[in-house]
Amino acid sequence: MIPQAIQPLLDELYQANGSDLHLRTGEPPKLRLHGEMTTAAQWQTPLGDLDAQALITDLIPNDERRVEFEDGRQEVDFAFEMPGKARFRVNAYWTLAGRAAVIRLIPQRIPELSTLGLPEIVRTMATRPRGLILVVGPTGAGKSTTLASILDFVNQNRHGHIITIEDPIEFVHHPKNCTISQREVRSHTKSFETALRFALREDPDVLLVGEMRDLETIRATLTLAETGHLVLATLHTHTAADTIQRIINAFPGEQQPQVRTQLAGVLECVVAQALVRGSSVSKRLLATEVMIATPSIRPNIRDGKTDQIYSQIQLGREHGMRTFNESLYAFITTGHITPDDAYRISPNPGELRSLIESPRATIGISRPVGGMPARGGGMPRAPSSTR
Repeated sequence: MIPQAIQPLLDELYQANGSDLHLRTGEPPKLRLHGEMTTAAQWQTPLGDLDAQALITDLIPNDERRVEFEDGRQEVDFAFEMPGKARFRVNAYWTLAGRAAVIRLIPQRIPELSTLGLPEIVRTMATRPRGLILVVGPTGAGKSTTLASILDFVNQNRHGHIITIEDPIEFVHHPKNCTISQREVRSHTKSFETALRFALREDPDVLLVGEMRDLETIRATLTLAETGHLVLATLHTHTAADTIQRIINAFPGEQQPQVRTQLAGVLECVVAQALVRGSSVSKRLLATEVMIATPSIRPNIRDGKTDQIYSQIQLGREHGMRTFNESLYAFITTGHITPDDAYRISPNPGELRSLIESPRATIGISRPVGGMPARGGGMPRAPSSTR
């Protein structure tokens, strides 16, 4: 049951089409709207200790976890639902000032894959019967929504068993043409590692791993992809090359040659994404880098030549690949974003400046599929909503 004290703040977040509610002892509650923080209209005075307890501790649904948070001073992740409107993912934690929490709004409606502004090749990748698809990016880049949309597409177009392993469950999927088993760490399984270890006994066709957060989770995810399943997962990395290097570096040095070979064999696609402020203050747009594991890229992964992957992406437009700078440049040329906003998130601002100053060099760059209306830290509640 949602505590009465926090209901007006959740309603304001929902009505304002925001992404996050921030609660901290000693500060007024704040909302993230269109990527920017603003004080909540419903509560403009600093939270006292008792206020924070009523808004945060009382929100934790499980008595055991409430004790962990209060007495053990441990971070706690959980989710809850506002019936008929949205789900919320919560991380409650402690700071020098006292209790704090960040509450992320998760839309109940899963957006259609075609509405997110992703390249068409991503839909093609989602039809693959096996292999590893990674969606990467910083916190708040909409990775969960992209994965949910891909999984919903699979749910509509395959006949099989989908297993998701999340911490906590965010988007709720309902069976369409697939059977769905959604599992939450601590609620339904001890850990990601445990759930992945037993997943093969549960007759899966498609698995979603909420986050490849440590060595054992990465190892288990690669093994599952090797055994002939389609595996979707996320990492907090910025580019495709960074992602590959991060996975390899997670292993001890003596194991890395074997892991490079393993990853080269199972990886199908890396979608790196970031949100950039659009010319409309109520909209942020999805910029993407897409790497497809083509026969020319797999040897680079296997041989540890990750420094050559970027140039392969640049040359891979016929396969549906594109760089972040190509994605950003396309938005600039259509007037959807300004160069200054693009420079802020570009992994290589100097190269982007060259694209802008030498437009002839951009012949053949594919344009992003429209603008992606999105919330302040994730993705849209519905295709027509805006951040």
